[in-house]
Amino acid sequence: NCEVTGIKRAANGAVSGVETTRGFIGAKKVGVVAAGHSSVIMNMAGVRMPLESYPLQALVSEPVKPVVPCVVMSNTVHAYI
Repeated sequence: NCEVTGIKRAANGAVSGVETTRGFIGAKKVGVVAAGHSSVIMNMAGVRMPLESYPLQALVSEPVKPVVPCVVMSNTVHAYI
């Protein structure tokens, strides 16, 4: 496993590969499957996606009886409640 640090494009704009923490990987086609982080990866190629990525925090504890019977996400504090 390695981190993508950049997407290389040829002079004609076509993708020529990806830069990673382990070096360059040449490719004629690149699939981006980074879930909520896709917009960050696509931005490396100069493509703007209508998505915003936010860091979220989750607290994991010993099993306890739920206070709220569902998971609530707060975009204001970027956390699951």
